[in-house]
Amino acid sequence: MKHILISFLTLFFFCSARSSDPVCSICGARITSDYFKYTLSGSGEEIIVCADCQTKAIKCSICGIPLGKQVFNLDDRQYCSQCFYKVLSRPVCGLCNKRIPGNYTTYTAAGRDILHVCESCESLYAKCDCCGRPALYTEIIDSKTLCRNCASTVIRCKACGAVLLDKIYRYNIYNYTYCSDCEKNLPRCAVCNLPAGKGSRTLSDGRIACTDCGATAVGSIDAVIKIYQLIKGFLYAGYGMKIREVAGIEFCSLEKMRLLASDVSTYDNRSVPQGLFRKDNDSVKILVQPELPRNLLVGVIAHEYANQ
Repeated sequence: MKHILISFLTLFFFCSARSSDPVCSICGARITSDYFKYTLSGSGEEIIVCADCQTKAIKCSICGIPLGKQVFNLDDRQYCSQCFYKVLSRPVCGLCNKRIPGNYTTYTAAGRDILHVCESCESLYAKCDCCGRPALYTEIIDSKTLCRNCASTVIRCKACGAVLLDKIYRYNIYNYTYCSDCEKNLPRCAVCNLPAGKGSRTLSDGRIACTDCGATAVGSIDAVIKIYQLIKGFLYAGYGMKIREVAGIEFCSLEKMRLLASDVSTYDNRSVPQGLFRKDNDSVKILVQPELPRNLLVGVIAHEYANQ
């Protein structure tokens, strides 16, 4: 009988102690050992979690609170109710297309959409050497990593063909662009004064012509005379301009052209004329630099012929 009474008292006091223990907010069991306490930032409500649920329960991807039955899923992540609605107002990563719960980087560029990139994608994907943005797909061009957008609009040096990412030299009148090495180190075309790179040629008098100027250089005096005849006919047929016939057309070296031009009051000694007309009594002769590009030669002959 004494044994039974002691057992009953022991059970009574044991049950009384358990009834005052905290209850786990996830599994609902009373906690008789260690537990974890969380305070919700929005409401101030306290959440108590037993050690077993702390280990096994799904955690909120942002605040880390163990989740019970109410779990909000978004982009393969789980959230508590408070964090879920906060995440809905966050930007979407432009690479993985998921909402960004944490830190992110924003990229802006003229003519490009704003790009938000989460920390994971920021470290995972290579950055374009041109625009500096990480990209899902890149191409290697001339040892440069370029995104598809920059690869499709890449600017190359007119002389050497290299991809231009750093300092560039642009000549808007020709819409040509050069790298700093070619701009500083290449010889200049004797006609257009631009850097003469790949495909340049040496003219008969030793001058260097770039690819464009050399491709249509007129080296025959007979071809020059034919161009003169076409210009004369065009001015008469189109504008009724009947100008006296020239006595002849000749090539003239740069040295002689500079010497003859020095007698002209409007001559600028910083350059050599590409064409001149010379009067000898009643006759007129047109002089032109040898091997000028065809389009330029047309303009030179037309100018000298009309202004004689």
